[in-house]
Amino acid sequence: MYTPCYQNQFALKALFGGNYLEEVGKHIDFESTHTKVLDIGCGAGGWVMDMATEHPATHFIGLDKVSLFPQCIRPANVSFVQHDATLGLPYEDNTFDLVHMRMFLIAFNKYQYAECMKEAFRVTKPNGIVQLLEVEMVDDGDQLVKDFGVAVERIMAANDQDAMIAQKLSTIMSTYGFTPIQEVRKSFRLNNHPLASEFLYIFDISLDTVKRIVFAVYGLSTEDEYKRWKRKWLESRKNTSTSTWWCAAGQKVVAAAAN
Repeated sequence: MYTPCYQNQFALKALFGGNYLEEVGKHIDFESTHTKVLDIGCGAGGWVMDMATEHPATHFIGLDKVSLFPQCIRPANVSFVQHDATLGLPYEDNTFDLVHMRMFLIAFNKYQYAECMKEAFRVTKPNGIVQLLEVEMVDDGDQLVKDFGVAVERIMAANDQDAMIAQKLSTIMSTYGFTPIQEVRKSFRLNNHPLASEFLYIFDISLDTVKRIVFAVYGLSTEDEYKRWKRKWLESRKNTSTSTWWCAAGQKVVAAAAN
């Protein structure tokens, strides 16, 4: 069975029809040995490893503050750097043709997200691309699903995080200097979509990472109570709600110098 990281990678790749948006492919030459790609917050390396396999000429770097990435078995054109992106990116200006970021809405607060976008702009080459991907945190559904969404939004706000960041990706890009070139929204019912079981598995695993929040919100005190609550919530998600994801790309457009 795939690890959660790779389950997430392949589900998102299938949902969006690839690892990058169509407009990104028009601007990046993945057949060139001079092309460099940075994946910020790469985790165990699902996206960057898959990309490196698909594009052997391009050099890829995965960066994360936690060392989860493979140490031995990996393509020759990918390397990993352990570094906390909130401390700035350890690269020169104008280094990368493509910078990739996804699923930072819980990892970063608003200030950290903003600083990371500034750094992404700095290290992107002129006319290079940044691609962002996030999920909507507040979902439709029955009362259980809605109440949990409201609780998550409240907790995120208390931590200076934006639960609605997925819907603002193009605006965020514009704010930090990029020109939006494409935005894609994918929304699907969890009771009848071919990828529903994949995403429900991802939700199942993801809930365990925020278990302490669930305990606090619902006043749970035992593992059995949590398991019962999770079964009910997953069943409600499956039968009554949708999952919505946004992916957007922007270009670092640099005006030509006047003669």
